[in-house]
Amino acid sequence: MTCNAFAAYSQVHIGLTHPPLRCLHIDMTGNSTETKRGTPRKPLRARGQVAATGTPVQSGVTIDISVDGISMMLAAQVADGAACHIRFEIPDGGATKVIQASAKVTYCVCVGQQGFRVGFNFSAIDHSRSQLINAL
Repeated sequence: MTCNAFAAYSQVHIGLTHPPLRCLHIDMTGNSTETKRGTPRKPLRARGQVAATGTPVQSGVTIDISVDGISMMLAAQVADGAACHIRFEIPDGGATKVIQASAKVTYCVCVGQQGFRVGFNFSAIDHSRSQLINAL
């Protein structure tokens, strides 16, 4: 069932109304065909925070990272295209460093009771932080 067909079905048969759905198509390897980054992703499981314009700060957990962006699991939805400020931890040798970056939301997908998987594209990240990400 397509996203639009599901929205129509849920409104007519179940009485649900909600904002327009946005489909995120996943290929059989588990990669998003809509949000592939130009640089390799690396797994990163760490604490993070997101401050989107006009919303309270949310804490979450990072999923993966590249020098272009990061994906995180959050409890609440964040609007596509929202400008955000992100903080997350990254290992650096035996220590942990906190990285801060400006980013834009590229997708936000509900994954059941786990919350929302949110993809961010970094607006700007300095060279030393890019080196830390590449070293993972």
